[in-house]
Amino acid sequence: MLYVVNVTYRRAFGAGGLIGLPDVATSASTVLRNQPYGEQADKSGVGHCA
Repeated sequence: MLYVVNVTYRRAFGAGGLIGLPDVATSASTVLRNQPYGEQADKSGVGHCA
């Protein structure tokens, strides 16, 4: 599964708009690959907090 996030925002200071700078745009992406359920180790058991 591919996740993509695109963000566009105005500059923090108004001076950028006065000299014609565009809004700031950035993008990030990541790939999520699930582990098959059958290959997961059995971690059932009783734990005790000290």
